[in-house]
Amino acid sequence: MPVSIHVTRGGDRDWGDAPLRDIEAVCKSVVKCFAVFDQEAVTITVSNMSEGPQARKDPSFRAGEELVWVSVEGRVWAQLAFQFAHEFWYERATRAGC
Repeated sequence: MPVSIHVTRGGDRDWGDAPLRDIEAVCKSVVKCFAVFDQEAVTITVSNMSEGPQARKDPSFRAGEELVWVSVEGRVWAQLAFQFAHEFWYERATRAGC
C-alpha cells in the first residue's frame, strides 16, 4: 500500500522524548498489518492532540490526504500503535462499507 506518514510537532501535546522518526516507524508498522487495503495511495499526517485519538475530516483536504490525532506521552509505543491502528482501520473500513 502506498501510504506516506508525516508526523508533526504541531499538536497541542508534546511527544516527550520520542523521536519523530520512531513515531513514524510505529505508524508504518501498523500500516503493514493492514496490507489488504492496498488499492489507494494516501498521505497521513499524525499529530499528538489532547482531543485524540480520532481521524479528522476537513473539506480542504485533497483526495488521498488524512489527518489522525493520537493522544500519547513519550515512548508508550503500544498506546501509539493501538490508537493509530484504530483510526487507520476505521478510515479503511468506512470506505469499504464495513
